[in-house]
Amino acid sequence: MRGLGLRAGLLAAAKIDTLSLLAYEIGMFAWMALRTSIYPELKPTDWSYWLL
Repeated sequence: MRGLGLRAGLLAAAKIDTLSLLAYEIGMFAWMALRTSIYPELKPTDWSYWLL
């Protein structure tokens, strides 16, 4: 769509996907660490664990 060739298009897609996944992982692990410190009593067998 941007007029890129196959190689340039694949590289651009890989770059943006990498950045997107990194942002997601950083946010997810930060939330998991915060949740663990706020609610240490939650276990994976509790419904509220999965709600958070």
